[in-house]
Amino acid sequence: MTIKTAKIHEVYLLLSKARYTKLTSEEKKQTLRLALALRPIADKYAGDTQLLQEKLKPSEDIFDRFQEYQQTLLMIQHPKADLSRLPMGLSETRAFKEEWDQYNKLLEEEMKNLDEDVELDVAPLSADAITHLMDSNEWTFDQVVLLSEAIGE
Repeated sequence: MTIKTAKIHEVYLLLSKARYTKLTSEEKKQTLRLALALRPIADKYAGDTQLLQEKLKPSEDIFDRFQEYQQTLLMIQHPKADLSRLPMGLSETRAFKEEWDQYNKLLEEEMKNLDEDVELDVAPLSADAITHLMDSNEWTFDQVVLLSEAIGE
């Protein structure tokens, strides 16, 4: 089975937090084998992602400034806001938005390089196992689709 590393990361996070209460013993073993096979790839992807986010940021205070930017936008949208107390001025807000957009564009480009095809030598989960996982957990439709498409038979 071939899966992209970003999907592996998503699936691993889902499986690692899942409850396995309604799975049969065989389905539990199969699901754990799959989760264990995904773990080193998911961990590496998470570490690489964190490294990219940290090293590509344009300034040390960008995330603090992002919070100020969000507060400014919220205040501007509020009809009774005292605009003299904005955390950022208009020109500073525009400049930050450009800086933030450039950072995200660069990050997105580099993230594509991390998302490689990986060949896994593990059996996919049966439809019954996915159904039992779904019954054991309060998952969204999107989470069930993710599992079915990525690691289902």
